[in-house]
Amino acid sequence: MAEFTAAGAFLDEQQGETVWSIFEFIWSEMPEDKPAWLEPSEYADILAYILSVYGFPCGAADMPIDRDALDDVTIEPPPGPRS
Repeated sequence: MAEFTAAGAFLDEQQGETVWSIFEFIWSEMPEDKPAWLEPSEYADILAYILSVYGFPCGAADMPIDRDALDDVTIEPPPGPRS
């Protein structure tokens, strides 16, 4: 199982990348045996979950599936210790 919150975790490697690039990776690579099989909204839910596990705050609305909106957000580590 992939580790999301330890040193060297997936999102540590994505620092400086946009949320869209991570969404696109998840969409094009997962699940491994059927990439792009789920609905875009399901991939947005998965990405939102990954971000929440990593300690990023939740927003008041569902994560958009809009490339322009997700390209405007860059991955930066949250302040404080991670669990």
